[in-house]
Amino acid sequence: MYKLGEVKIPSDEDFDFIREMCQQEEGWTLENSKKDVKIYTKVNDKCPFKVLRAIADYKCPAKCLYDVVQDQEYCNYWDERKEKSADICQISCNSDIIYYSIKFPKPFRNRDFVIQRCWKDYGENKDKVIFNHSVNHAKCPEKSDRVRGISYLTATLIRPTSPKTCTFYFISQSDPGGLPAWIVNLTTKLYGPKFVDKMHQACLKYDKWKKKHNPDFMPWVYPEQSKVPYIDWNDIKQFDTEQTKESMRDETKIEENQLDT
Repeated sequence: MYKLGEVKIPSDEDFDFIREMCQQEEGWTLENSKKDVKIYTKVNDKCPFKVLRAIADYKCPAKCLYDVVQDQEYCNYWDERKEKSADICQISCNSDIIYYSIKFPKPFRNRDFVIQRCWKDYGENKDKVIFNHSVNHAKCPEKSDRVRGISYLTATLIRPTSPKTCTFYFISQSDPGGLPAWIVNLTTKLYGPKFVDKMHQACLKYDKWKKKHNPDFMPWVYPEQSKVPYIDWNDIKQFDTEQTKESMRDETKIEENQLDT
């Protein structure tokens, strides 16, 4: 499996590892539960932030959820967290490097990430897998008005349960940099379930939206459609975790009542 900062073409073993990891039950603590969504956390030694795990039952085909997760144009439409994203380069037909930034309420600075994404569709009515981790690309240095976050691993397993339903497994461990404990806990316990539900609602609206917005453009399905240049391996730089953390702005002293709501 990938090391932080490592860039390579994904293997079948990498995708198998993600499938198994998403389904492992040992060591998780249930933090939030409602009818169709469960949120769990786990502690490990990678970083002080807990691993987040969500499991949700969706009333939409697995292929629809897979497309919603992959379609960056549609993400601009339904996900108000997203500030912007940009394709940097292709690595293979099912892997690329992208930049994306996430909005945070003031006085926090927005967070941004540079990640390698990998994806695999096992076929009609079969599993779909997507995962990413942080890398260091020369053409995307840190920006002074944002905090560069670290994605240790973010993974999605979409498993069909019928032709019209599926189960969404989501695991993420990231260091958004310099945040107080209260906002991290709030995100885990409250925002996680809301985001999972919002994505479900986005799935229910996707087909209608897609018919009016580049309906045939799906480069995650048809890689020949992509116009993104292929990787120049000289642009891949060593990922220095400690240096990235040292450059993070310390916002741990911000209180909840200071938020710009």
